[in-house]
Amino acid sequence: MTNEQKALQIAQEIVRKHVPTARCELQDYGHQIGCGDLDAWGNIQDVKLRRSHWNEDSFNHAGEVLKRKLATGGSTAG
Repeated sequence: MTNEQKALQIAQEIVRKHVPTARCELQDYGHQIGCGDLDAWGNIQDVKLRRSHWNEDSFNHAGEVLKRKLATGGSTAG
């Protein structure tokens, strides 16, 4: 298993603690992890983490951000 695949696995586990149905994937030739899901309005909401932010704190924060985006349809209002 490559370092990228290991980071992806950890990201998936952590983000799913916040959004159980989220899916994460390697993007940008393995330099970025993107996680996302469909919101209640049928729109894809996602978060992206560059390689320099691949750590547990960033994955937890990404999960929290994705959860808020899904609840609000991506709106920053309120």
